Amino acid sequence: MSKQVQKIWAELSKNKRKGTNLSNTKRNVKLSIVDDLESLYDQLEEQTSLASYFAQEWVDEAESKVIDAIDGLDDYLINSSMRYLADTGKEALEALNKLEENAKALGIDPEDIYPDFKELKEWADNAEDMQYEAYNALTSSLLKDLTGFANDLRP
Repeated sequence: MSKQVQKIWAELSKNKRKGTNLSNTKRNVKLSIVDDLESLYDQLEEQTSLASYFAQEWVDEAESKVIDAIDGLDDYLINSSMRYLADTGKEALEALNKLEENAKALGIDPEDIYPDFKELKEWADNAEDMQYEAYNALTSSLLKDLTGFANDLRP
């Protein structure tokens, strides 16, 4: 590198840090490369910071949240009785129908025998729809890909 160019770069470095403008110098030097370098410096600084945060923190935090979501899904789909809702509803309807028949034969209201008759009947009537609603909520969400147990919820 020629001495003249070295001198300009040295002056540029010194004056850049002081915030002085080289356009006041007697030399008419085209310094658009310096503007390009400053822009690239800013871009690299921002991109390096983002990549560092992503690699060292964000991925671990996101993975932890995904694991928590999978554990929550497992609790609902595997460890809970929710997947038996439609079957339990059918079983309850059969028992309620028998109770109602026996109550009629005795000439009394089924609620006199079983006080929660109406509430249980309502739940049993809606059990299959509720299980379908839960299944549909899962299969139409992004969470469906986090577990292979979505079909266990299908009514």
